Amino acid sequence: MRLLVLVTLAAVGLALTQAGCETSRPLKQSQWKPVPNPGRLAGFRAEEIKEANDLHAIKCAKCHQFYNPADYEEAEWRAWMRKMGNKARLTPSQQELLSRYLDTFRN
Repeated sequence: MRLLVLVTLAAVGLALTQAGCETSRPLKQSQWKPVPNPGRLAGFRAEEIKEANDLHAIKCAKCHQFYNPADYEEAEWRAWMRKMGNKARLTPSQQELLSRYLDTFRN
């Protein structure tokens, strides 16, 4: 039950943050709505989910829409994560957490 609440909160938080500024980026955009795969969240603590969701809201969704990791080949997604993580000035531990978290949205 707690995991379901966390997944719902994460999805709502991401949806709300998408109302921020959207800029064009050379990434593929889709109409896909972000919902984490509950099975993939099993390895996360509640604090990690909150921190990753907050990082996404502050560092990513503030300027562009959510991008579906499944729309990209693994190497291409990793390259974008490195590029945007550096641009957002994320620490290595923040980049790792955000990357693991966004992977939960893959089908």
